Amino acid sequence: MHNCIAAVLYPDLLRCDESLYAPNGLEYKINDDGETCTIIGIGKCTDTVVHIPEQIKKYKVTAIGEEAFCAPRNQKSALCENITEFILPNGLTTIGKSAFFGCKALTSIVIPDTVLTIEACAFQECTALTSITLSESLTSISTQICAGCTSLQSIVIPASVKMIEESAFLQSGLLQVTL
Repeated sequence: MHNCIAAVLYPDLLRCDESLYAPNGLEYKINDDGETCTIIGIGKCTDTVVHIPEQIKKYKVTAIGEEAFCAPRNQKSALCENITEFILPNGLTTIGKSAFFGCKALTSIVIPDTVLTIEACAFQECTALTSITLSESLTSISTQICAGCTSLQSIVIPASVKMIEESAFLQSGLLQVTL
């Protein structure tokens, strides 16, 4: 079926070569299940405090995609580099690889307890990050998750974590780890 014809028949699922945007401008895609969606980029959002909604239209937000806010690789890197805070929704289950890589103004983040997976390099090079609260549902900490987070001084690892992968906190400012 041609994309434009499909857009007429299913306007929420497909637009003619056009991205889908949340009300605050974040770019998203609808997941294969047809009920959930993934935030895939900064889109048209220019906020320095980015609120990721629990739901966009009828779709529950369950993931932040790979490199979604990756400042060095994002075409709107100047915007991503100036974000000071992300407010993540309950119901989020996955944070993709390098999702927040290089968000140099990000100072703290709270990962909701619904998050089961945080992939490699998710917060790498977030040099202003001083505080990260990890999900109580997290079972492993991926490689280089906070590598290069030079302002990060302490972290509490939840009891649910059974494995910390190699170089998770490489070249970070960590002085204290509480298990």
